[in-house]
Formats: sequence, structure tokens, C-alpha cells
Amino acid sequence: MKRFASAVLGVAILGHACAARGEPAALPENGPDAPFPVQAEDMPLGWHRLPSDLPPARELLNDAVARLPRERTRMTGRLQSRTPGGRTECTLNTEIVLDWGADPPAASYTIRDAFGGEPERLTVKRRQDAEPSYLYEVGDPPRPAPPPELSASIKGTDLTWADLSLSFLWARDARTEGRDTVKGRACYVVVVPAAGADDAGGPHGTLRIWIDRKFRMVLRAAEYDTDGHIRRRLSIKTVKKIDDRWTIKDLEVRTYPARHRTLLRVDEVEVLSAPPPPAATSPAGPETE
Repeated sequence: MKRFASAVLGVAILGHACAARGEPAALPENGPDAPFPVQAEDMPLGWHRLPSDLPPARELLNDAVARLPRERTRMTGRLQSRTPGGRTECTLNTEIVLDWGADPPAASYTIRDAFGGEPERLTVKRRQDAEPSYLYEVGDPPRPAPPPELSASIKGTDLTWADLSLSFLWARDARTEGRDTVKGRACYVVVVPAAGADDAGGPHGTLRIWIDRKFRMVLRAAEYDTDGHIRRRLSIKTVKKIDDRWTIKDLEVRTYPARHRTLLRVDEVEVLSAPPPPAATSPAGPETE
């Protein structure tokens, strides 16, 4: 087994790059080879529609899925819920096991509080051209329980099960809406229904996803209500270089208008097995019109 400390955000998109290995740091400066910088949280959106010559949304999302690690990987870290003033309200321990190279591709997400409370675990399996299956378990040893809504917050934090499982990458009702610049990086804007919304955008509004045009990685995601007001924003805070991949170490989710925030920090990563041969099933999204 191969172990890295303070390395990767397991629920985030991984991207190739060719710079030298570095220590965890703020996002690198912009440039032709800079990895996925993110626009400052309070800058105007600034995106605009360019309906011609835009790649299909499914193509962009499939490319982002292809950045996920195909090695079986375990990641441990912490969720910290904080007030707008920065005071820590609670800390939860996290364990994420990704097995996107399996058949079918699978991942499990376990949340434990710091005081010995019952853990919660959500396991997702994604078969090609089929709806995903979910197994929700609580307790130690784990026992099956009715699954939560994907849009439900995790133990009162700003993070949802949809955030943690990256469910938006497999959205069937997706469209490429335009182009934007995120802190100097050209990107496409893909729009999908927010988790829990109906086919028309629903009472939960929409989710906009900014995907880097060159590296095809998610740079930012933001959820809006039906009136176009922002409700939540996901921001990359720090990154690290591991084996020719730029990886995310810290990710923040902030809710509006209260500006309450939750930080997801990965402390340790274990690569448990080598990736399968290229012919094995990959977690590609469904084909849509």
C-alpha cells in the first residue's frame, strides 16, 4: 500500500499537470499550465451565453468524471462547521473509499462525530446506463437504514450527501450554458438541476458548474434558487502535487446569505490497489441528447 499524508481531497476532481511536487499551498498563480484556480468568493459571476460552438454538457461532465482516480483509494479527514466569524461549531471525522475502477464503479462515504456517536455511511454504485444504487448504514457494526435525501445536510453542516458523492457529475438533465473566466482561467458553465429538484429545475433551483476548458476539471460549483439568488458556493482553498497530479487538500462550502461555512480537509490518503486495465468499466455518465 502506498500512503500519502495531507494529500488529496477524495471527493474532488483530480487533474494531471507537469510541475514539480510541492507542499500544500494556496492556489498557484494563473498561467497557461496553472491548475484549476478558483474565482474569489464574492466576485460577480460574470458568465455569459455563447450558444454556438459550445461542447455538449455530457461531454464536459464525462471528461470531469475521467479525472477521478481509478485506483482503489481511501481518504481520511475532517469536516469542520464554522460560524461567519470563524468559530468552530463542530468537527466530524470522514472516511472516503473510492473504487471507480471496479465493476460497477463504487464509492463509500463515512461520517463520525468526535465523541463516539453512531457513524453514518453512504455507499454508491454507478452502473453504466442505469440509475445509481444507494446503501445507507448507521452504527458500528453498520446496519441498513432508510437513505437520506441527497440534498440533506450532513449532521447540520453546509455539506450535503450530493456534494460528498459528486452526484452532479452524472446529472442527466445538463446543458452547457456559456463561457466564463474564473480567476484568469477560461471555463465552460454547465447547468444541472440542484439535488432534489424536479425535471423543470424544481423548487430547489439549479446548480452551475464551472469546468476548466483546458484541463476539464471542476473549478467551482454554486447553487441558486429559482429567483437566481445564490444559496451555496463550493470553493477550492489549497492544493498539492502528488505523482504528476494536482490534487485538492481543502475545500470550503459556504451558505448564503448567512455566510455560514464548512471546511472539508483531507489529512491522509492510502492507495489500496493499482488501477484495472484500460478495458475495465469506467464511471462514465449516461449518454443523452
